[in-house]
Amino acid sequence: MTNKENHVKQLIEKMQVIPECFSRGSKNVDSRLKFATKPAKSVWTNLAALFGGRAGMTVFLFVLSFMFCINTAFAEHGDHHEFRQGQKEKRKAFWSEQKTENKEFRHGLKDLPPEHRAAAITQHRETQFGENKVFREKIHSENTAFLKDKLAENKKLTEAEKTDLINFLENQHQENVSFRDQRHSTNMAFFEKIANDSSLTQEQKKRAIKDHMAQQKSENKAHHEEQHSEHKEYKNTLKNQNQPQ
Repeated sequence: MTNKENHVKQLIEKMQVIPECFSRGSKNVDSRLKFATKPAKSVWTNLAALFGGRAGMTVFLFVLSFMFCINTAFAEHGDHHEFRQGQKEKRKAFWSEQKTENKEFRHGLKDLPPEHRAAAITQHRETQFGENKVFREKIHSENTAFLKDKLAENKKLTEAEKTDLINFLENQHQENVSFRDQRHSTNMAFFEKIANDSSLTQEQKKRAIKDHMAQQKSENKAHHEEQHSEHKEYKNTLKNQNQPQ
């Protein structure tokens, strides 16, 4: 096997064990992807964005910012900052743990026969995706509970408006869940197909991977922009409803 062929083979394997990034922030990319080889650095940078997405927290922060605008007394409690910081630390600890798990997995992967690696990688990815899904649901539930407590203290919104706000948050969350599920299934099917397609040259596989990442990056951007527009429209609607007459 030539150096180029070996590089592409390793690239495909590493792509399949990359952790599910919760944040799209570029400052965290290098720490999560230190195992990337230098020739593939630009590919890994794009891949971090491909698998990323802070949509759930974006929705929650949007709601908090709206409440700050609609009821300035909310800011006086100060507990919203403490809560957000606590959630940030939980996410940081979770991804740090997964980073360690990935490092240990990659080390153990070297001891497996080549014919057993694909199955092990698939199982590892599915396991981590499941863990990530449970973690995100936990964070979402905590965010929703916190928001409901703040809404209970709010005197300017009607009960109908409060219910509508909670429903909006839940709908956005479910949209993100569906989006991540579909993205995960697409990625798993794609990498399996590429790894097992003997009709493609190593250069063709490399190009197919780059094209796939570019397409998903565009889809991710469109999804986040759509939600951002929905946030803005919803926020303006509620603000207009609560303007002094």
